[in-house]
Amino acid sequence: MNAIFGFSFGGSQKYGPGAANRALGRRIDEVAYKYPKDFVVVQSPLEQCVTIAPDFVIPLEKYINSEEVIKRALDIFQENDLGKIRLVAHPFLHRIQCMRLLRRYGFDVEIVPTGWVPFDQHSDGWWTRGPLRLIAYAILTLFGLHGLGYRESAQ
Repeated sequence: MNAIFGFSFGGSQKYGPGAANRALGRRIDEVAYKYPKDFVVVQSPLEQCVTIAPDFVIPLEKYINSEEVIKRALDIFQENDLGKIRLVAHPFLHRIQCMRLLRRYGFDVEIVPTGWVPFDQHSDGWWTRGPLRLIAYAILTLFGLHGLGYRESAQ
């Protein structure tokens, strides 16, 4: 069986999933309708942005990087003997990183074209608010600084 794997991008506890996740959710819906037998896995808050019912949601209690998202999905992938992964992720830097990580874990990855996906101006993660910020964040991750400056819940 194949899978559709949607990685979230941005979002805010105050403002909700955000424009990027809504755009990615629409694309996940389109792909899921095209491949109705595919197993659908999404990272929260994408489950709020799709009309289909995902087979598995990776919950988001706090910031986790893309590799941790994959690690949390590994058991469900193995339990369901999933083959090819149709990857839905933000096209600017994020998608290529997710593809590399999935391939490192041994998965056959098909990139799903998303078209233009906006950045999220209200995101709790400063790096998802614009392209220059994402480039700066990518440089920081080279030094192991994942999630630096993530806006935590005020609750």
